[in-house]
Amino acid sequence: PPPRSLVLLTACCGVFVSFASIVIYTFGVFLKPLAASFHWSRTEVSLAFTLTALTVAACSPFIGRLLDRFPTRRIVIPCTIIYGVTFASLALLTPHLGHLLAVFFVLGVVGNGTTQLGYARVVSMWFDRERGRALAAVMAGSGLGSMVFPPIAQALISGWGWRAAYAVLGFIILLLGVPLAALFLYEPETFPSRTPP
Repeated sequence: PPPRSLVLLTACCGVFVSFASIVIYTFGVFLKPLAASFHWSRTEVSLAFTLTALTVAACSPFIGRLLDRFPTRRIVIPCTIIYGVTFASLALLTPHLGHLLAVFFVLGVVGNGTTQLGYARVVSMWFDRERGRALAAVMAGSGLGSMVFPPIAQALISGWGWRAAYAVLGFIILLLGVPLAALFLYEPETFPSRTPP
């Protein structure tokens, strides 16, 4: 099995680029450019945020059940890939408001599969005596992302436009979220099988 420090690093990086860090905290940065580009009102653009928040809430129990039934990597990795590709696809956004809403619906469906919900389970299995400290480090990844990504998004929008900003952030999600998880996101070998009964 991988050293637990690598498991913790994987969780921190995954949460750093998670739905909560990027979608939630950069939405306001993209709101004005989107409204200006497509002549949408800010209320119309904000419908996407409302939709994705409601979708996350509705899908969270389902994501939780999947995490209970299957190894964490089988949920987190596909969710992160879908999330990263879908977020990057906003670079190709069309003037149809339904397109924006559809993308944010998909982001809401997979959103919690990229957050602390999945990673915390694995970290808890690897860290017995220092579990609190390890989980705090994972949570810090989310906090750091919420501070770092809004100014990054603003700088990208100012320099290259909002389409390029979506593409770059989507690439960052895939770069930091997928390879480490593919390599190190495993439960300890001694943990009982989580095969469905």
